[in-house]
Amino acid sequence: MLELSTVFIYTATLNLAVALATTVGWLSNRSRKELLIWCLAAWSIVVGGAMMSMPDVVGLKAIEYLAGIVYVSMAGLLAIGFKEFFGLPYRWREAFAVSLVTFVCLFAVRWLGYPSPARVPFIYFGTAANLFFAAAVMVRATRGRKLPSSRIAIVFYSLFGLLNVATGVIAAIYPLSIVDGVPESDWLGPSSMLLTIFNLGAFLITIVLKLEYVSEDQRRLASTDALTGILNRRRFMEEAATLAATTGGAIAIIDLDHFKRINDTHGHGGGDEALIQFCEHVRSATPVNTIFGRLGGEEFGLCLPRHDASAARIVLEHLRSAIASRDIRFGEAVFGITFSCGFAVMDRADRPLDAWVAEADHCLYVAKSGGRNRVVGFTSNEGEAETTAA
Repeated sequence: MLELSTVFIYTATLNLAVALATTVGWLSNRSRKELLIWCLAAWSIVVGGAMMSMPDVVGLKAIEYLAGIVYVSMAGLLAIGFKEFFGLPYRWREAFAVSLVTFVCLFAVRWLGYPSPARVPFIYFGTAANLFFAAAVMVRATRGRKLPSSRIAIVFYSLFGLLNVATGVIAAIYPLSIVDGVPESDWLGPSSMLLTIFNLGAFLITIVLKLEYVSEDQRRLASTDALTGILNRRRFMEEAATLAATTGGAIAIIDLDHFKRINDTHGHGGGDEALIQFCEHVRSATPVNTIFGRLGGEEFGLCLPRHDASAARIVLEHLRSAIASRDIRFGEAVFGITFSCGFAVMDRADRPLDAWVAEADHCLYVAKSGGRNRVVGFTSNEGEAETTAA
């Protein structure tokens, strides 16, 4: 049978290493608030473990109330650390809400006259609640993002919570016995060591998730336009070239009409908002497999995989009509926007992308010269531009 003091000396020592590593990480990047929160969580478990390793010095009541509540709060701090990391709103009291409920339960059980071992399960149940809370935060924050470690983290935190629930049930069925002021039980040592391993694993998977999230963010920023969130020019051209060399489809160059007037009238803030709302409208009015990117300024590129000339014209004309009928809202100002579009059908895999872009650009020039707010198409078979006007 492992003694309580021995178990928690090991626990405090192992968690001290985690706390020191987390502290170094925070000191090297103090602007990251989630590192501070996780640092507090790591040190809280060290303090709690140190208290639990000295029952004869600290006293059972202090261990039960202070160390137990600190253990519950650790899991709560991990949860709001994830909220801070993923940019979700939170309040600091969320980290300690379950701890407060746990404290009230401990006090109520004592007030009802039950012995100290009867209060132990509430500490495990409170910790489990916060761990499930952390898993729920990750589910919400990573929905729609391709982060393999997030799935592992969600499963791990859920298992960690279930382990605390199981330990709490065992503690309720087989209460601790107090021998010479020290709690003892056959299950206490093994369960505490297992919980320690899971606690170390929780911090490790948190670090892995953070590194993967930052890496994924860097990749996303390298391939997307900072203002609108759609593909940037480099990434769009890469995907368009792949499409041209494989399945083919239509490529369109879109230019917003009289955009300078919007900037002159509503300022650059109004112009930026017009670009953002325009991109939102395009994404909602085009097929899900559409490749859409910003080429620069008010010029955009759009690819429609596996679309021939007639299918592409239908989609682009529908888009032109939809954009022309929608309002752009900026503060109290409401104004409209239209675009001119030239497109070509990439129906030969041996031609370079530049040739298709040149044809679409030529059609765009024809659209603008012909009065704007129109779609002009070019196919290699026909060798000429065809216009659809408003």
